[in-house]
Amino acid sequence: MGYKTAMLIFGVLSAILIPIFWPDPEPPVLPDMWWGRGKLLFDPAKFPKDNPAVRPFRVNVMNETLRDLNRRLDNTRLSDPLDNVQFQYGFRSDYLKKVIDYWRNTYDWRKEEKRLNQYDQFLTQIEGIDIHFLHIKPTKTNPKMKVLPLMLIHGWPGSVVEFYKILPLLVTPSGDRDFVFEVICPSIPGYGYSEAPHQPGFSMADAARVFVKLMDRLGFPKFYVQGGDWGSAISTVISAVYPKKYCYIFRL
Repeated sequence: MGYKTAMLIFGVLSAILIPIFWPDPEPPVLPDMWWGRGKLLFDPAKFPKDNPAVRPFRVNVMNETLRDLNRRLDNTRLSDPLDNVQFQYGFRSDYLKKVIDYWRNTYDWRKEEKRLNQYDQFLTQIEGIDIHFLHIKPTKTNPKMKVLPLMLIHGWPGSVVEFYKILPLLVTPSGDRDFVFEVICPSIPGYGYSEAPHQPGFSMADAARVFVKLMDRLGFPKFYVQGGDWGSAISTVISAVYPKKYCYIFRL
């Protein structure tokens, strides 16, 4: 047997046997944190208790807020654009005038607000901040239909609105499969209607821990998870740190 052949056999056997006999490392532990307002706390024993209530939420912007926006749009002051260029030096102010005109005279916020409210939304406090999420249950089920909890995590600079078109396909049973999804779409803290952390240091690992706590609170000890962009990074942390929590992971 030649040297190269022996090394090849050794490599193949190592690839087969090492995963079998080498114990899996213990996943890291992400300690609880607190992101609410006030003095920065380091002792978990001193963290204020979260309010575990899950509260219904609807988007409802006050009329005065919309009037204030319109006043600001009406009072916009723009510099003159450079001649003979497109967007090489930044956003062209002559095109921005068209955007402002659309916002002011065509865009219908109340129509969009109604679209945003077509799915059930909630808030719940986790680690001192309110977490916003959609929770959409299957439209119809039967005893033979498996209902699978699925968390969808958006990215930057997106929001849960990214999922609005696909949600009906996920929660509506189909005759060619024996399962349907129950979907939870959380807003990353600081995005959409999730409260931003008030303390420094919040990371994707912290978002992963917060979202696992959310699923626990909703009664899902195991769940599927999909994420894109920052959602992909957060779902990767969930799979690595909480391997017993997730069922399968999809990353984009």
